[in-house]
Amino acid sequence: MPGMGDMDVLPVLTWNSLVSTWQLRPVLLAVTLAAALGYGVLVVRVERRGHRWPRRHIAAWMTALLVVVEATQGGIAVYGDVLFWVHMVGHLLLIMVAPIFLVLGAPLSLLVAACGDETRTRLERQLSSGPIALLTHPAVGLVVYTVTIVGTHLTGFMNSMMLHPWLEGAEQLAYLAAGTLFFLPLLGSEPLRWRVEPAQRMFVLLLSMPVDTFTGVILSQTTHYPWPAMAAMRQPWALTPLDDLHGGGAVMWIGGDGIMAIVFAAMFISWARGDRAANLGQWLEIARLRALQAHAGSALPAATVVDSDAHLDAYNAYLERLNESERPEAPR
Repeated sequence: MPGMGDMDVLPVLTWNSLVSTWQLRPVLLAVTLAAALGYGVLVVRVERRGHRWPRRHIAAWMTALLVVVEATQGGIAVYGDVLFWVHMVGHLLLIMVAPIFLVLGAPLSLLVAACGDETRTRLERQLSSGPIALLTHPAVGLVVYTVTIVGTHLTGFMNSMMLHPWLEGAEQLAYLAAGTLFFLPLLGSEPLRWRVEPAQRMFVLLLSMPVDTFTGVILSQTTHYPWPAMAAMRQPWALTPLDDLHGGGAVMWIGGDGIMAIVFAAMFISWARGDRAANLGQWLEIARLRALQAHAGSALPAATVVDSDAHLDAYNAYLERLNESERPEAPR
């Protein structure tokens, strides 16, 4: 591992240096561009068939790719090699923020929509197969997320990564994969086997929050710096290694729980406005049908389709009788 005399001294970390400092990684950049291009090609194929692909999905996918580029090649990646708390910011971007937007981009649904009928049938069958179902089960996603967070922060992995730079790419890929597996059944509406109810989604999110809290608290309370290889990369202007470690723990604890809390709140609001509103609307419609049965003398079942001709005819007849009963009698 090189000492300070063998490596360049980075500028003091500021917002300007964070934005303007980059490290080009051609292979990763090529993969990211290919992901953007491939998504765009699929969107064109879908829209040529007369179906407009939602713009919110496109925006989410492109946002995810931009986050990946920043976390792996931007200032976050550069300063993350010398400051642990910045490294932790990159971790959160790769295991939480980017996967959330990747899932909201609905890539599997786009792929299915872009296929022909025969290919679509085979693809849907594969997406519902046993191995894919096991991999995308919410419990599996939670376990993978937990193992990834704990295994890369509370072990000697960080020190090994600093000694063997190729491990950094493996770490980043592991974060992106773990986050995507975790959020896929919780936020996505992809053509997979699992249909997780809103309450179950929120419960799984609550189960994941202690993982970030536990890891962050352990790092914040550690009294010795556990990664000498990273300590050797310390810049002259940087925090002391121990303060840097405690700052990284705070980022994991507060930042990780904060992101999960935002996702939880969004889920709750969506559930309150969507599912509960739908249930309330269904209850009101049943009540209206029963009132119609009482006043119009019809024998409509509670499950009658609202837009059916029979229902509309009976309802209009009821309104007509109601209007007649309210008209003033003609003078004799």
